[in-house]
Amino acid sequence: RWHQPAYAHATVSPDGRTIALCAARNNSISRMKNAIWLVDVASGRTQRAGSPWQRFWLSLPYTPRMEWSRDSQELQVFGNPVRRLENLPPNGDGGAVEQWTIRVADGAMEKTKGELDSRWISCLADGTKAVYTPTAWEFTDGTTGEVHRCLHPPAGYQVNGQLSQPRSFQCDHAMLVVAFDLSPGGIATCHAWEASPELAQASHRELPLRLVFFPAPPYPLAVSPDGNWLLLSVREPGSQPVWVASLADGTYRPVDLTGESRSVPPFFTPDSRLLVVRRPDRLEIQEVTTGHWRTPIPLPFLDQPASDLVIQRFPDNPHLLVANGLKAISVLDLEKGTDTPVFTPPVQRHDRSREVSVLWAGQDRLLIEHQYPYQLWTVNADGSNPRKVLP
Repeated sequence: RWHQPAYAHATVSPDGRTIALCAARNNSISRMKNAIWLVDVASGRTQRAGSPWQRFWLSLPYTPRMEWSRDSQELQVFGNPVRRLENLPPNGDGGAVEQWTIRVADGAMEKTKGELDSRWISCLADGTKAVYTPTAWEFTDGTTGEVHRCLHPPAGYQVNGQLSQPRSFQCDHAMLVVAFDLSPGGIATCHAWEASPELAQASHRELPLRLVFFPAPPYPLAVSPDGNWLLLSVREPGSQPVWVASLADGTYRPVDLTGESRSVPPFFTPDSRLLVVRRPDRLEIQEVTTGHWRTPIPLPFLDQPASDLVIQRFPDNPHLLVANGLKAISVLDLEKGTDTPVFTPPVQRHDRSREVSVLWAGQDRLLIEHQYPYQLWTVNADGSNPRKVLP
């Protein structure tokens, strides 16, 4: 029987057939109890995973970390028992977490791993799980369960000279670590380490990115999903604030951000072909390999504050973006340059960031998650066939 949760979070299986829903019974961490439910998208039928209302903390603020297997038959849940909450560090980081596995067929839930570093758990495009350990990246095949270790460099992610703080990025087929070596003359050289299931030890590349940056080093913002392009910001007075660089040959070019929305940095599409720059009233699209700018796409919902409009992308369809606004949700097609309204929330929204989220449900479908009261809806990306799944 359905009871309204204090807070809930959903995730959709890769085949789009099952929704995993983690519901919190109350908002008090000291008394928090969670239940994980599996929902069949077609029929709305639900089954509970594991025991009811476990005293099990997942992460702050009440949003669980859940990863599907590639074949959609298992779900990995990462979290901590409530007994550890008393020893949380001041920054709220949960530290080491436990991994629990749920079988979709019967809803059975069992602990499979413990003491994982909660800051370094990623999932590659093929379903391979990547976990950072002190000595290596551990890659677990999502189908066979086989574990492969890719050792860190003997000296760690360091080079001679003063090195900026390394940043890790998840790509489709590897984990990439990027840092900049600062020479006395203020010239920054880019270093990239790649760790993948095919490598016994992380490989290292020194890229001929030799620009003068002063007084601070450039900062890597993003790496394209294919691992071939780097987006970085610079702090050199009078320079373009953002550059896009090839990680293959070290060539680079500036990206004009005059008038862009500072709260949303440029981002790559999931197929790594396009770079999207958000302006106050439009999206500008640049072809990554050529630098050619396409016709801009006007943004919807310009009668609301820009901070209340969230632009989302989905790996399964690199041409579609979702504009999640206070009043409605639209789908933007980057190839056709179109804007299609697809959904109007049934309840007036006041705080968009907490109340409505959009997930990709596969087969060009969206899953709309509405808090307060909690509801789940599905709708096709062209706006057709809206359907309430829960309650």
